[in-house]
Amino acid sequence: MELLGLKWADVDFEAQTIRIREQLSRKGIRKALKTYGKGRRDVHIPAFLVQMLREHKARSPFSQDSSYVFTTGSGRPFGWSNVDRQGLHKATERAKLRAPRPRFHDLRRSS
Repeated sequence: MELLGLKWADVDFEAQTIRIREQLSRKGIRKALKTYGKGRRDVHIPAFLVQMLREHKARSPFSQDSSYVFTTGSGRPFGWSNVDRQGLHKATERAKLRAPRPRFHDLRRSS
């Protein structure tokens, strides 16, 4: 998953972009994207998200360029299944969304 594989070096606050170059495998290993040409891209992020990320980085004890953006308390990247179960499923329950429940992967290209 690209989102879980982000490191602070991938975030360019001044240009308001996130560089997508690698992803986190289901085994928790950062690796090359499946589709190298189309997958590698810079994603523009709005000013409010830049500010949120700045604040998140300032609060995080893991804020080196080599650190993951989204981490557990020990600095390791979140596992995709935990994000899916503990984050997305709980959010869909609170929002009272009906089955079929969306999966984390379903959020791709949902803009």
